[in-house]
Amino acid sequence: MPLLRCLTRIRPGCLIKCLRRYSSVSTNELHGERAKGAELPKDAKVVVCGGGVMGASVAYHLADLGVKDIVLLEQGKITCGTTWHSVGLIGQVGRDDVTNCKLMQYSKNLYKNFETLGEYVGWKECGSLLLARTKDRMTMLKKKRDIAIWVRTDDLEGGLYIPSDGALTAPDVNVAFINLAKRKGVQVFEGVGVNRVVSSKGRVSGVETTHGKIDCQSFVNCSGMWARDLGRKTDPQVNIPLHACEHFYIATTPIQGMDPMLPVIRDYDGLVYFREWSGGIMAGGFEPVAKPTFQHGVPSDFQFQLLQDDWDHFQILLDAIVHRIPAMETANVQKMFNGPESFTPDGNWLIGECPELQNYFVAAGMGGTGIVSAGGVGKHLAEWVLTGQPSPGK
Repeated sequence: MPLLRCLTRIRPGCLIKCLRRYSSVSTNELHGERAKGAELPKDAKVVVCGGGVMGASVAYHLADLGVKDIVLLEQGKITCGTTWHSVGLIGQVGRDDVTNCKLMQYSKNLYKNFETLGEYVGWKECGSLLLARTKDRMTMLKKKRDIAIWVRTDDLEGGLYIPSDGALTAPDVNVAFINLAKRKGVQVFEGVGVNRVVSSKGRVSGVETTHGKIDCQSFVNCSGMWARDLGRKTDPQVNIPLHACEHFYIATTPIQGMDPMLPVIRDYDGLVYFREWSGGIMAGGFEPVAKPTFQHGVPSDFQFQLLQDDWDHFQILLDAIVHRIPAMETANVQKMFNGPESFTPDGNWLIGECPELQNYFVAAGMGGTGIVSAGGVGKHLAEWVLTGQPSPGK
């Protein structure tokens, strides 16, 4: 079946709950070794900082390539920060270049296969629907339209249906990577912060942590919204241009007649997206004027908290949500979620080796696409760490 197929008739699709409280994995199952219960090694080949989905993916892929002596450090607990509140949408089209789309396609295929490895991530192949309000947008997406009963269509030029897209439980993907990495020998430590990355002769030589120093040959900064601050704790400093912004979405109570296989819907011109959520709808978006947060640094203990609701700021998205899905006008909103996500100035991902310091690698600034990108980016960066060159992203 081809990756892309123009719209004819929509087969409803869906997804599954993805906040930690809905996850199929209990909190007790998430933990690696706690620093107080296990001694840090004195040296390692690679130290990965960040126990979210990106760091876990990098560690897994390094181990899968045969790299030994990998240490993953998480200052809080696995999945904390932003991964735990991800909505878990898995799309293969959406970035502006073919390479990034290939990385996302690799992620989707990997996650779909996790169950065969004994890791359940709630994968549901419900498909997705990309909508176009303008001719220019439709030129990007192709042609045709005939859209499901929930979606207003009178102002659309068309859309693109991708049957092999889907959704999953985001924290479970993180945990799957951690479990698979540990089986391959990766040492995972929670409650260990990185104070400073040290260097010698222009190369990474070690990491000073809250629980002692680890000598290492390479360091990978996958610390998400903390990545910029961590770059400043490096000698010499590494510049990582990203900042945390508030990201909003709402979840409704069950809606009568809602099909559990409603496709994920993305209205790019309206800046909003939708998915079925426990019989209701989850709807969020990316407003044109972002609301930055943590202007004076991200607290190290910000783990599983949410930010304060801001319905005034969300209004522009709410208007677009109600416009696209008229049933939302009378739906009961169960909760607003406002969790931070890290964004770069140009919206592009930060991936690769830093120019300031040899063997210092970064995977951060994913702008709300961390789950869908983690598989492909983790593989790509692991190959870069191992060989010294980026893989072609195939």
